Amino acid sequence: MLNYPIEEKLSCIEQPVLLIRGQRDKIAPQRWLDQASQMTGAERVVTIPNWGHNVIYSAPEAVVAELWSFLG
Repeated sequence: MLNYPIEEKLSCIEQPVLLIRGQRDKIAPQRWLDQASQMTGAERVVTIPNWGHNVIYSAPEAVVAELWSFLG
């Protein structure tokens, strides 16, 4: 996972982008998310407080709320 060159693919995304991370995410730190946001032209970048990398499992309600807001 850490060796996959995802940065090379991000600039190819043409759809609206929502980026979500957990505040304590050590795999995708805020600086990386900021770079990903610039590369994708993300419409929204969200940090879910108090959670780590698997925020979709640890705080699913917060993630779903952000998804609904983004899609709404």
